[in-house]
Amino acid sequence: MKYIVALLMFAGLFHAPHAWAQCAAGVDTGGQCIPPEALPGADQQTQPTRPQAVWATRWGAIAVDGSTGQVGVAENETSKSLAQDNAVQRCAAHGGQGCKVEQTYANACVALAWGKTFHEISSAVNASVAQESALTNCAKGAPDCKIVYRACSVAQRVQ
Repeated sequence: MKYIVALLMFAGLFHAPHAWAQCAAGVDTGGQCIPPEALPGADQQTQPTRPQAVWATRWGAIAVDGSTGQVGVAENETSKSLAQDNAVQRCAAHGGQGCKVEQTYANACVALAWGKTFHEISSAVNASVAQESALTNCAKGAPDCKIVYRACSVAQRVQ
């Protein structure tokens, strides 16, 4: 009896690799293999990788003529220099003679608070924070400050 059990175990060793072999594509193995869909993890579908988002920076600028009070603004421009140039040109178009860029910002928001004798420009991650900061800082120089301009130049997804 021991001899028969040992013989069966020995014969089982030769057949075990065939039982666990994966089926070859297009080959008839008579059912002596495991199809790929039955292997562990086969039910997990691989998710295609999504390409990384690509964002383009957007610029804004504020130019002020301190002697006349004229202001020029630019927002959502594709470069810092373009934002600055457009802000100065728009300030001059409103009658400013000595327009100078006072604030340049990228992917952010800005607010301009103006009083009779003082003005303040602040930028921040959102318009509310920029506005609050501009009003608070303007009030240190003039009691009658009001927000006269606020805008956001946020990054734009290009891919």
